[in-house]
Amino acid sequence: MMEPAGGVSISTSLAICNRRLSLTAATNIRHRQGRSRMRGFILLGCLALAVQTAWAEIDVDFTVDTETTLHQISPLIYGANGQALETATARRIGGNRLTGYNWENNASHAGADWYHQNDNYMPWIMGIDPSQYEEPGIVLTTFHDISLAHNAYSLITLQMAGYAARDKDGVVDESETAPSPRWTEVINRKPGAFAHPPDTADGGLYIDEMLNYLLETYGSGAGPTGIKAYALDNEPALWPYTHPRIFPEALTVAELLERSIGLSHTIKSMDPTAETFGPCLYGFNAFYNLQNAPDWNEYSGNYNRFIETYLDYMRAASDTAGMRLLDVLDVHWYPEPSGVYSGDTTRAVAEVRMQVTRSLWDSTYVEPSWIGQWFSPVRIIPYLQGAIDNYYPDTKLAVTEYDYGAPDHISGGLAQVDALGIFGRYRLYFASKWGAVSEYIEAAYKLYRDGDGAGMCFGDQCLPAATSDIENSAIYAAHAGTDSLHLILINRNYDEVMAGHFTLDGAAAYSHGESWAITRSDTLIHSGAAVEIADGRTFDFSLPPLSAHHLVLHRESSDVVTSDPLRAVPTGISIQPHPVRSILHLAYPEEISCAGRVSIHDISGRKLREVSNPTGINPLVIDDLALAPGTYFLRVVAGDRRFTRKLVMAE
Repeated sequence: MMEPAGGVSISTSLAICNRRLSLTAATNIRHRQGRSRMRGFILLGCLALAVQTAWAEIDVDFTVDTETTLHQISPLIYGANGQALETATARRIGGNRLTGYNWENNASHAGADWYHQNDNYMPWIMGIDPSQYEEPGIVLTTFHDISLAHNAYSLITLQMAGYAARDKDGVVDESETAPSPRWTEVINRKPGAFAHPPDTADGGLYIDEMLNYLLETYGSGAGPTGIKAYALDNEPALWPYTHPRIFPEALTVAELLERSIGLSHTIKSMDPTAETFGPCLYGFNAFYNLQNAPDWNEYSGNYNRFIETYLDYMRAASDTAGMRLLDVLDVHWYPEPSGVYSGDTTRAVAEVRMQVTRSLWDSTYVEPSWIGQWFSPVRIIPYLQGAIDNYYPDTKLAVTEYDYGAPDHISGGLAQVDALGIFGRYRLYFASKWGAVSEYIEAAYKLYRDGDGAGMCFGDQCLPAATSDIENSAIYAAHAGTDSLHLILINRNYDEVMAGHFTLDGAAAYSHGESWAITRSDTLIHSGAAVEIADGRTFDFSLPPLSAHHLVLHRESSDVVTSDPLRAVPTGISIQPHPVRSILHLAYPEEISCAGRVSIHDISGRKLREVSNPTGINPLVIDDLALAPGTYFLRVVAGDRRFTRKLVMAE
């Protein structure tokens, strides 16, 4: 796809609609979103998000295993294509324009996206001063400098189709198809010494010379400023459709394998620490048989799908080379059901948009498309992970282009929230959304990466979590450190409030929490209802229709209140002296606002008594507790401090 950095671009969308997987081409215009307007955070009362009496209600049970860490969530799943975001952890420069990009003069080729012309699009779209358009490599250095400024991982696409634009002189006629004077041959290794600036009359564009320039400028990928990864071109199965002036004939399996091995070897010989991403396939039919590759039958007897062939041959080539040539299996994934990607926000399409993310993982889901009709269950991420395990173990997985559309509609935001949660749960290493991250899409990123407006991020230790209703809801759970439990919750039902009943399985007890939410009212993140967990392990929480929530739950201390004089608790609030005498005495340090409330709960979580302290009486004395001997929970809210302690009443 074309590099999204503002303005309007045209890309060729390929729909494969019959059982024989024949290709039909259709051209879609993608409008790139401009810079998003400023986002804010609005404080709402607890009832504004938690109670919506105008709607019906559905009950859903959620469970979280707080003891079992499945894996570390890669920080690189919160990536973008080209766009510089405060919340983006990774950036990719890729798309159709990079296939014909010439680093020596920054010319590139539009292909079928825009009249097959050579031009200055790349430096222009990057915002580079026109006086610098001819400076070698400035598109790549500008991109990476922005990544460094945002502390983001850079993935740079290299050329593998054989030719790059030599000039910027506009439309390339069919009669000027490569090789012709309009093109420079792309060669992996230069036969002579490297030069800078490069010699534009030496007969080739040399990949190793470009890599040498980047290494001299930034250091290796292992260093603090180095470029971390390189991609083996972009969507090669579509070259005859997107770039017929560069690569007019159908790509064969043998050609792609040879080109991939050769370019990977060049990258690793220049920078062994850099990661290689490939084969950057556009979608299912490329995974299946490399877009009906002419020589697929020579391989299909040993492999069910081309992606398995690719992994096995890259593994064998790595064994021969004595080094890993493919670090990351790189694919693109766009929704096929009609209207989803194009941004249709009618209710019928919006409901499909919020469900079709299940094709990423769910073996019970049949998406309404030709893929769902003929290849269910799709569950594409588990399939790809299984292929990796079988053919090239320890290869990482990336989805470097995806887009569920509708950035201006809550359904687009909820699909994005769901996708990010799925990527974390299913061990993706890298993901970068295609197109502008704006409006509801930006809110989805912020829900994970800046939920409270002060840098609060979703945890990085993935935990098992389940819902009793996968059609209407989703849940993702993670620890952040040792004290906080993060939950991402989604209600994709259009009409009904979701009454969530939560069970936290594990030894740790949690006392309280906060929430933030995206709703259909606007694209802002709202501070929502507080969470009270009386027994430490179960609680209820309501989700309005079409909303996503980020809950942060806090562990309670293991301190036990006995009939002895009580110790000061970590919050700075002290409890004095003898609950056995049915008197409780709470004293607050001067620096703590003591306005709040105190409640007492039995072991089942049932509230027995609550005392409000709206005027901030200090110390607060609660008399006549009238509690039988046993164990209780004492919950204190004092200003911005909250805690729960066990209270043991002696005989």
